[in-house]
Amino acid sequence: MGGLFRKMYRFPVKCGFCGKPTDVMAFDEVDAGRRLTEKGWRTMKITQGKGKSKKESKVLACKKCARELITAQEEANKKMKVVKK
Repeated sequence: MGGLFRKMYRFPVKCGFCGKPTDVMAFDEVDAGRRLTEKGWRTMKITQGKGKSKKESKVLACKKCARELITAQEEANKKMKVVKK
């Protein structure tokens, strides 16, 4: 019965924006991501460039940075709607 207990590993993670460190105890990387999202961390998609040279990357953000990015994006979207009218 050696398969009943799996070993947990420590995953040190930093916020991609402010650098806030945290440690997560998890079985694997997928489980670590799930545990971080339960704590309020978010995976933010960042796009750079336009057209064919457009690149998309994923960055982990803590609660505070994620909230700030979402509000900034909403404000930018509101400004774009005003300009289009």
